[in-house]
Amino acid sequence: KVFVYWLGTEPFLYIADAEFLKKMSTEVMAKKWGKPSVFRNDRDPMFGSGLVMVEGNDWVRHRHIVAPAFNPLNLKVYISQY
Repeated sequence: KVFVYWLGTEPFLYIADAEFLKKMSTEVMAKKWGKPSVFRNDRDPMFGSGLVMVEGNDWVRHRHIVAPAFNPLNLKVYISQY
């Protein structure tokens, strides 16, 4: 469930434990995780300062703006069309 992956000289820790990640994302670390510098450097020109790349309080603000679009009731409208 846990392994380290190297992208060049940058190590990445992967955790495949949903309960642990949920706890870390909502209670313990929340906004403090941040994005690895290797991703910021490579993807910033493509994504800019949108939801994919922002961190901390800016991420929280962006997430609150887009969250209603992913409400199950709103998603049913799109799913029923297929």
